[in-house]
Amino acid sequence: MHGNQLIKHSVDGKTVLMYNKPQLDKRDEHARKLAAQRGIMLEKGYICLQSESHPVQFRKVELRILNK
Repeated sequence: MHGNQLIKHSVDGKTVLMYNKPQLDKRDEHARKLAAQRGIMLEKGYICLQSESHPVQFRKVELRILNK
């Protein structure tokens, strides 16, 4: 990702999801509190790995610094 300008999710070298300018959801009470402190646009945060209802193992997860 490049700040909040371009976020790409890749699996085995193939882009599976790409978006830009993520922001907090104003409908969520917790998000409204965060937006009041930091603004609505997201520019940094945490990396999370998630599975839906089944056990999963992650292998070779890499984070790379991208060129500007």
